[in-house]
Amino acid sequence: MPDLNTLRQLVTDVGPDTAQRLLGVFKDDVEKRIAVVSDLIDNGNDLDNLRRQAHSLKGLCSTYGALTGEKIAEELQDACDMGDQGTITAKAKAALNIIPSDVNATLEAAKKLTT
Repeated sequence: MPDLNTLRQLVTDVGPDTAQRLLGVFKDDVEKRIAVVSDLIDNGNDLDNLRRQAHSLKGLCSTYGALTGEKIAEELQDACDMGDQGTITAKAKAALNIIPSDVNATLEAAKKLTT
């Protein structure tokens, strides 16, 4: 679920055109990190890298107001910290489903604020 206050603040701070460019960078970065998470789950877990990706996704989602994505990324990061493989796999699979759709919802909400 998008945090409209965060998106409004972004538009206020940098203007609608720059906000849209930054949101495009956000989308691209999230897509790259999601691909890495998917690869790590499919081809063996590099726990340190998976944790870094989760931490980065958490920060990206927080910065741009993708609150649901932020929450699941934080849960994945916490699972990596605990080292429970079953929980890590479950949270990673949830992140692969939830984060892209939350990012898309955030981008749609932002578009309405900038047009």
